Amino acid sequence: MSGTLDGRVVIVTGAGRGIGASIARLFAQQGAQLVLNDLGANPDGTGGDEGPARDIADEIVRAGGAAVSDGGDIADTATGKRLVDLAVDTYGKLDVLVNVAGILRDKMIFNLDDEDWDAVIRVHLRGHFSTIKPAAAYWRQQRNPDGHYRIINFTSDSALQGSPGQPNYAAAKMGIIGLTASVANALGRYGVTANAIAPGAATRLTATIPQDKKLGADRPATDDSRSPDNIAPIVSYLASEASDWLSGRTLGAAGYGVTLWNNPEVRASISSEGPWDPEDLARQVEKEFRPLAEGAAPVDLHGPGPEVGPSTSRQEGVPVRIGYGLRRTAVEVAEETAWARELGFDALSTSEVAYDPFLPLAVAATASGEMRLETHIAVAFARSPMVTANAAHYLHVLSGGRAVLGLGTQIKPHITRRFDMPWSSKPAAQMRDYIQALQAIWRDWNHGEQLAFRSEHYNHTLMTDMFRPQPMPTAPEVHLAAVGPVMTRLAGEVADGLIPHAFSTPEWFTEVTLPALHEGLERAGRERSDVVVHCPGFVVVTGEEGAGEEETLAVRRQIAFYGSTPAYGDVLRRAGRGELHDRLHALSVGSDPERWARMGDLVDDELLSAFSVIGPLGHVADELARRYGGEIDQVHLAPPAGTTAEDVAEFRRRLP
Repeated sequence: MSGTLDGRVVIVTGAGRGIGASIARLFAQQGAQLVLNDLGANPDGTGGDEGPARDIADEIVRAGGAAVSDGGDIADTATGKRLVDLAVDTYGKLDVLVNVAGILRDKMIFNLDDEDWDAVIRVHLRGHFSTIKPAAAYWRQQRNPDGHYRIINFTSDSALQGSPGQPNYAAAKMGIIGLTASVANALGRYGVTANAIAPGAATRLTATIPQDKKLGADRPATDDSRSPDNIAPIVSYLASEASDWLSGRTLGAAGYGVTLWNNPEVRASISSEGPWDPEDLARQVEKEFRPLAEGAAPVDLHGPGPEVGPSTSRQEGVPVRIGYGLRRTAVEVAEETAWARELGFDALSTSEVAYDPFLPLAVAATASGEMRLETHIAVAFARSPMVTANAAHYLHVLSGGRAVLGLGTQIKPHITRRFDMPWSSKPAAQMRDYIQALQAIWRDWNHGEQLAFRSEHYNHTLMTDMFRPQPMPTAPEVHLAAVGPVMTRLAGEVADGLIPHAFSTPEWFTEVTLPALHEGLERAGRERSDVVVHCPGFVVVTGEEGAGEEETLAVRRQIAFYGSTPAYGDVLRRAGRGELHDRLHALSVGSDPERWARMGDLVDDELLSAFSVIGPLGHVADELARRYGGEIDQVHLAPPAGTTAEDVAEFRRRLP
């Protein structure tokens, strides 16, 4: 990992000993420029000595690195401001803040003195606030949403598991988790991520804990797995530019393992149409909550996904739907819709590129016959669930119940910079809440179930008759766009359809997408026939003469565009082309005016074939059948002029 932090300017508190010193040494080896703070106090926070921080800084400088030291009290807000100023004055900027400093004063709650409570809360919580506030102010002034800025806070298993002899320490460390989540949500638009680490290592602090009270007490103190050096690598990754995707989360690091903790989430909920009757509330709580509170069996998140075979394929005997994507000008929507209907297409779709996806479908509804009207996709996080529910419901009414709401998250820069909307840092969790909010809204409108939806990301609790639209017997289907396994599993759990991203190879679809989909279905107790799976990859229909140079070049550039996006890098890495992703990303963020053309030139014939199916209708049908067999339920085409209804019918017959 040498060099992954080249030029990054980092503040590390608590850097004079233990975990902080290990982080400082590794960061220096990887090219970081460091500001190291440590009061040099005793484990209980008393005393002080500038020597430990200075010694680590001198060691780094002697080895050829860059480091300066500070011996101030981190719980003094003046110290936090001074550290930020020192970083900017010395190195010209600040990229990363790592808050490690801490103390211990352990007693049972009934023996804990006010002074011991206040001292621990002060060092941990105020100590984090002391540095985060000036760092956040500095990054806000930079106005650089692509700055790759980082806040890395240190929490503890004592908070996550409730250590009985550490009420002050556990409270402070759990407060750090809340602080981390808050600043992650507040600062994302300024290019900042914030995460917390719960470490497990042998340090001066843990040495003060009686051996029989320690986690892992059965291991000897000399066990290498308990070295603070084992914590530094995951902190280094979080400090690098590669970790943009992760924010607002808590990770564990102990020994040679790293874990991801799940954020608090709603496990179950109950509601009433009016004020609760106490006895009824008690019955509902015991019925719905008690089994979970008493330890209902958790879902195995780490076991292998279900095998994908004929028994889990789509429903036999149901023909593949063929969809057409509107692509002409706005004034030609009705004419284009009529043409697609006459050719025998089953669905008509729009995408959210240059226009709002709902408006063309509303125009198309009057000329669409029996075709389904699908957003493919609408950007969920650009709208509140109420706004989206209303637009989709109106389209459902207008079309007589043929609306399909295809949703996607988009990537962070588009949400924060194009739509100027917040990015939660937990897109899958937010999307789950989003879909469940839609369903709750539609149940109110269609079936009279009083709206009372509450979740981490959305709360919809007001609906009066004036604002209730015409009810429908059904709600629109919700199809979810996904690239990686997390969002794909979510589609299996809560959506009516899965829209795999076009940036997908057959291997990715078979080895990643389908197992994740079936895992989600299994979690929710659903069947494969409960979801519509759209065809992945780029499907380009040409005339009988085949693809021309311009057509293939356009696809190469699309592949290059998506391949440059960090969120999609895993697809190329799984195909053994991770180095190409790095080259494409570097070009995409550069200033070369010809970079997009150059990026397309890097997509060779092998990759073009892996990501796309290009050719006449017959060739496309045969190739899709070969690649995906009976695993897809719907494919979208844009056939050339001159295509006939018989051509489309023949295409349909050639699919399994």
